Amino acid sequence: SCSTERAEIPRSPNPSWAHLTFVDPATQKTVEAYAPVGASLVDVAHANGVAIQGACGQKLECATCHVILDQPIYDTLAPPGEREQDMLELAFTLTETSRLGCQVRVSPEMHGTVINLPDWRHRSKVRMTLDQKRPQLSGDYKGPGTPAV
Repeated sequence: SCSTERAEIPRSPNPSWAHLTFVDPATQKTVEAYAPVGASLVDVAHANGVAIQGACGQKLECATCHVILDQPIYDTLAPPGEREQDMLELAFTLTETSRLGCQVRVSPEMHGTVINLPDWRHRSKVRMTLDQKRPQLSGDYKGPGTPAV
């Protein structure tokens, strides 16, 4: 029988480093890395060849560094700010533990953490669920008005 439990990662000999595992569900690629405490998840990903974009240069202007964290680690972080929440709304495969990798700094508590990348195969799928209310247009809606010339 095959066990899906991860082996316990021994404590890092250097408390200023943490062992992280990045998982890409689309390719099933796993990258393990030792990361310096204080580095952003984007910097760690880039340094280790993980396919995460960070298109805005970590300026909190996009959602291309979206990552999905395990609940216990997510709970140790300060909540996302308003701007990060706005950017996350643009992300596909958004979860309750989604964060932008540029806003998450490695901490000693993250040692042994798995960081999941969103599945790019779902980019074109709408995130709405059937129970979410959708805005309704009245039957007499004629559009935004006369176009500017």
